[in-house]
Parts: sequence; structure tokens; C-alpha cells
Amino acid sequence: MLKSTVECFRQLAADAPDIEASLTSAAIRQALLIREVERTFLELFTRGAMNGTVHTCVGQEFSAVAVAGQLRPEDWVTSNHRCHGHFIAKTGNWGGLIDELMGLKSGVCKGVGSSQHLFSPGFLSNGPQGSLLPVGTGIALHQQRKSTTAITTSFIGEGTLGEGVLYEALNLAALWGVPQLFVCENNLYSQSTHQAQGVAGSIRGRAEAFEKARPVLSAFGANVMHVGACGMGQLTKTANNMLLWACMAANFEVLTMKDIIKAKPEATQCADFNRWASDNDDLLS
Repeated sequence: MLKSTVECFRQLAADAPDIEASLTSAAIRQALLIREVERTFLELFTRGAMNGTVHTCVGQEFSAVAVAGQLRPEDWVTSNHRCHGHFIAKTGNWGGLIDELMGLKSGVCKGVGSSQHLFSPGFLSNGPQGSLLPVGTGIALHQQRKSTTAITTSFIGEGTLGEGVLYEALNLAALWGVPQLFVCENNLYSQSTHQAQGVAGSIRGRAEAFEKARPVLSAFGANVMHVGACGMGQLTKTANNMLLWACMAANFEVLTMKDIIKAKPEATQCADFNRWASDNDDLLS
């Protein structure tokens, strides 16, 4: 099964641009910061030192950086149970996220939201699959009526392709022409079920079914940083004319970790996180 998974990612990567051409040191640094925060959560959870459960995005850091990391303060993100990377990329408040999962009042939701239920200006996440997609459509409708250039980005995993609420949201987004970008992070597994056993038909075709209402712009490929390299300005311009549907092969560990660090060694120093780890040595030791 692992061999077939790697082969699937290689196929998805076949038409992707050169990784060195589309990655910046800042993007790599942010992805590695997300990785370090997530590893810290896994360690703390193993010790029973956290408030509630934890769902990490290890292996999917670059989809967060490529999309949420390019958004502006006025843009919104709706996310899911695997939301930490999106939150850090959008808000930069990784310290408040750590405090939140530790159940501290200094957390972004006063320590009561924990891993999944996060709120910050421009960001909203919760656990039920697809439940925030129509909320994102509503936010995008508000942005449209206000005649702003802001957009709403809604993240899902490919496991959510089986939820009816996704198609309700796609339908309304297409009918109303709202500036909403749907991002499907495809890591080939829904919990422990391989995509071949749980997803029939074309993932790209999910959004293309709504083409009669609104033309579909599909962005597919493993090198997710290419999406960020295109610039959110272009996406914002396009969002008012097309239904935006991006499917990203997200597996930092399998595809690119060693190559990226080799190509950009100067980006591997997460100074702020290292200082935090040093100041909280008693917590981590």
C-alpha cells in the first residue's frame, strides 16, 4: 500500500514546476515552523499534558503556506479538524495556538476551543466534516455584497467528498458567484481508508459538475507552492468570475522534505520557535 501511495504522489507531481523555482526561504521557514509546532503537540499529547485531543497536519504544511499564507487580513479561512497549519499560516499566532491546546486562558479561545474549534479574526474551524463550507459561502456572500476584494478560502480533506453539504456549498457558490476558493487537501487517506476504496469518479469533476452555473478554475498538482507563486491578487481577481477548486497532493514527508532542506538550508532555522522551546524547557523535558 505504501508503494502505491508513493506512486500516486509521483504521478500527481509529474506536471508540477521545479520546486526550487517556486519556493522561497520564507515559505520553507513557515512550513518548518508549522511542523515543529505539530511535533510538539504530538509529544505533549503522548504525555497526557494537553487539553483534549489533537489532529495534526504533519505532511500537509505546504498547502497551508501556499494558500492561507498568501491571504490578506481582510480575507477569511474556514477550516476543519486538521486546522493548525491553516491557522498559523493565516494568523501567525502559533504561540496562542500552543496555549490554546494547553487549556490556558492566554490561548486564542481562552483555552476552551482546544485543537479543532478555533476562532480568530479572519479564521474559523471546527470538527464535523464539511460543516463550515456553507458558512464560508455565507461569508463570501457578505464580502460580495460589501463590494470588497476579499475572498474566503475553505479547506477540506478528500474524505469530505462524501458529504452532501460540500455539494450544497458548491452549488450556492456557483449560483451566487461568490468569491470562495475550495481547497481539497488530498493525502490519499480518509483516516485509514485509502482513496481507491472510498472515492469514486474524478475529484476534479466534483466542481466541474457546476460549470453551467459558473466556469470552474481547477488547480491540480503536487507542488502546492506553485499556487502561492501565482499570487493571491490573481486569485482575488478570478474569484469574482469563476468557481475556484484546488486539489493539492499534500505529503511534505514523502515528496520533498529532504530535497527542500538541501536546496534551501538557510530556511531551516525557526528562531522564534527555538526561543520558545528554550523558554519552556521544563514543559518539553
